[in-house]
Amino acid sequence: MPLVVITGGMALAWLLATFLGLFARVPWSRLAEVAQQPEFRDALGLSLRTCLISTLIVFLVGLPLALWIGQSPRLAPILRVLVILPMTLPPVVAGLALLATFGRRGLVGAHLSVLGIEIGFTTAAVVMAQVFVAFPYFVVAVESAIRVLDPAPGAALGFLGARPGSVLRYATLPALAPAISSGLALAFARALGEFGATLTFAGSLQGTTRTMPLAIYLARESDPETAYALALVLIITAVLAIGLGQGLAHLLSKPRPSFGRAPAAAAEPGVPLPLVAQVDRPERGVSVTLEVPAGQTVALVGPNGSGKSTVLEAAALAEPGRALLTQDPALLVHLSARDNVALGPRVQGKRRDQARTIAHTVLSEVGASGLAGRGPSEMSGGQRARVALARALATRPGVLLLDEPTAALDVTSAREMRDVVGQLLRTRTAVIATHNPLDIARLTERVVVLEGGAVVEDGPTAAVMAAPQSSFAQALFGVNRLAGTVEAGDRGWTLRVAGSSCLIDDWVHPPGAVAAYFTPMEARVSDEPVVPVVPVENLLVLPGEVEVVAPSSAGSLRLELRLVDGQRCIAEVPATRAADVHTGTLLSVAVAAPRLQPADARVLSV
Repeated sequence: MPLVVITGGMALAWLLATFLGLFARVPWSRLAEVAQQPEFRDALGLSLRTCLISTLIVFLVGLPLALWIGQSPRLAPILRVLVILPMTLPPVVAGLALLATFGRRGLVGAHLSVLGIEIGFTTAAVVMAQVFVAFPYFVVAVESAIRVLDPAPGAALGFLGARPGSVLRYATLPALAPAISSGLALAFARALGEFGATLTFAGSLQGTTRTMPLAIYLARESDPETAYALALVLIITAVLAIGLGQGLAHLLSKPRPSFGRAPAAAAEPGVPLPLVAQVDRPERGVSVTLEVPAGQTVALVGPNGSGKSTVLEAAALAEPGRALLTQDPALLVHLSARDNVALGPRVQGKRRDQARTIAHTVLSEVGASGLAGRGPSEMSGGQRARVALARALATRPGVLLLDEPTAALDVTSAREMRDVVGQLLRTRTAVIATHNPLDIARLTERVVVLEGGAVVEDGPTAAVMAAPQSSFAQALFGVNRLAGTVEAGDRGWTLRVAGSSCLIDDWVHPPGAVAAYFTPMEARVSDEPVVPVVPVENLLVLPGEVEVVAPSSAGSLRLELRLVDGQRCIAEVPATRAADVHTGTLLSVAVAAPRLQPADARVLSV
């Protein structure tokens, strides 16, 4: 760090010394006299007029070009080279190129001359020269900002139903505003200092093409003091332009404050709609049909990469009336909470006052009315999540799609968010992608499990959590599933699992293969790895060897046992047993009345 400070300080000192040397030669007593000269007024006026026109043209031409480069990853390297090329050329070469193209005998100018249109050595030539050398500075500034632009806010608006034009208007351009302002300031300053291309293509005609740099060059030969005075004016003008651009960029990067009292009127919630989503994305290996009746809340679960987010995104974009809340709140940093929430109604065509009325209403619904005037940088993660939820609700969707709504929150914020969502979903159709069993148990009525881009399990929440069929759901809900058989005998039904057996009652299915379910906490661990000689009624004793010992919830250890037939089950014991339980220990697990289902059963009833 000291080396950086020393090197930077030396560079800064060199720059300051250079300008101080120039300022020392300025005839301060003659400034008023120089300002009265017609040549000075003509040159300054012409420079300001042409630079303003050039900057406007740079903006109108350069912004679409920067957006095109930013949205064309394949063409971007070629387009970027073409844009940067004028920055690398000597100004006189730029002037020669313009003269060869638009001069009286140029490639294009010759045809224009036949029509009576002359460009070379006119004020139009000055503007063209300034645009040619200045527009790369603007395009590079904006295109560089596009490359690091966070796409999440624009994507979030798209999932709320915004069209590309609305995303550009409300998300992309405001986010680029600081870069646009700085780029325009740089372009203006570069145009103001342009000399070589202007002299070569436009000449030096007082009042027509003689800009300040040309006037300084001519004055240097005949009146050096005047040249230094003109240089001072040029420097001050450039500093003012750059300072104005930087100031605007700083202001535009700050959240806009939200003013006004909350309107009393409130918009009515949207009517719950059924959801039918046919998602076929072979490039992602996802083929899913999801149907949700109106008013039902469904949990969409599965391992990472199983297709949950793909299904939600496709469902959100398939039809209007659906809103997706992504894992990233993706709030626009330049807007307050209220204006972020109002964006949803705005992209639906609501007037500004109507959108703000809805924003106040939904912020109150999610318990965030006190955040209305804050910017995203002034909120905690939980507060941003609430505002993002309010933005999704502000569109009054018939179907609400939530992607991991509590994943990025701490325990307290997640609990608060879960309570808010639970209240809001009572009368709404919703699909929640989550890995959190608490979200599933508290918020949903049905569970759909995805694995490998396909539905592998679908059923009521209570049934799936108690007896999950898929391996992922078993791991998610912490449920053991062991393969066994039920046989009929003289004493009734007998359950056999991993070499052990017990008597069971209330079996209403034919004998055959079954799946036995129990949670780790339902398994009682004994130090005696012995199977009862006579089967006990409704008590299954399973001997096994400990393979894994790991901490679990507070005050307990998680044991993974390999049973005699190779199946594995999980049990929990108090942490006080850590001294006598280790890998290789022989134990037995006793399970009272395990839940049973036929092995080929699938939870499909809704």
